Amino acid sequence: MLRLHLTPADMVRVRVVVLGPLAECQMSLGALQERGADAPLGGWRAASLRRLSPDARTLARGVATPRGHLDLYTLLGPVGDVAEGVDRLLTRGAGLREELSSHPPKFAKLFPAWVLEGFDGHRDASRRLADALTSAYESTVAPYWSRIQSLLSTEQSAAGQLLTRHGVHGLLESLRPWARWDPPFLEIAYTSWSGRDTYHLSGDGIVLAPSFFCRRPQVYRPAGGGEMLIVHPVVREPLAAAQVLRQAGEGPGRALAALLGRTRAAVLEIVQEGATTGEIAGRLGVAPATASEHTGALRAAGLLTSHREGQRVRHSLTPLGLGLLQGAG
Repeated sequence: MLRLHLTPADMVRVRVVVLGPLAECQMSLGALQERGADAPLGGWRAASLRRLSPDARTLARGVATPRGHLDLYTLLGPVGDVAEGVDRLLTRGAGLREELSSHPPKFAKLFPAWVLEGFDGHRDASRRLADALTSAYESTVAPYWSRIQSLLSTEQSAAGQLLTRHGVHGLLESLRPWARWDPPFLEIAYTSWSGRDTYHLSGDGIVLAPSFFCRRPQVYRPAGGGEMLIVHPVVREPLAAAQVLRQAGEGPGRALAALLGRTRAAVLEIVQEGATTGEIAGRLGVAPATASEHTGALRAAGLLTSHREGQRVRHSLTPLGLGLLQGAG
């Protein structure tokens, strides 16, 4: 848990921004590497991995990991266009080096030489780095960007209205469940790699940045001081994520597969009227153990429930699972 002590000056310097497609791409690269059996966005992950270039895969392992991200946000600021963001990033190599120096030494080792040379302005390496960043964006975010942008803009507008009607206290109260406002402390579900758990701000303010692919809050502060940037998840409902990840031209029924993966989406459809593990395995053409793994993941996500009938286990949809299935159908 990270505690931010806000001064009165910080309270009047709270704003909400949309960081743009390149920042969303970086967050998506972190989400892309979550591989647990119950990890969400399975269909999106599989499709994105097929599209990624080898260099983009290499870049993903350094720029974004499941445990942390390189701070490109405070280097770039909000950027509305990917090409502009890539160009701006490649002209700020010194800032990147400073950012790397603030991390443990082993973090810099995640980057191959061509990435570091690209940030340092070497022509061929810079071109390769630009291509890798562009491939990463086109593979993970571009097919869905119009809907992501609309969602983030709506969130920004709603935050502005909340700020106008209920003030900063109302806005900070709305950040639950990932943050708790206990004046003068904003407590965030975030663990800094440095181990620091409390920051006393000094009047520079905070910036709230909603993100679609952000899986957990991320907190950044420029080394020389300035606004504290808090990137936070914007999607709370599975159906909202499913609808966003539906590619242009796809029927809404494909949205569920984009969220869960085709097999688990099929499991939800099978258990609409109730089904045993053996029945699911038979209809999917998989081993009972595989069917049990899928039902376990869906049960952990709150989408189905299971109960034993003699030697068999029967599964049925929860209200959440039914709503997701009907909404995406």
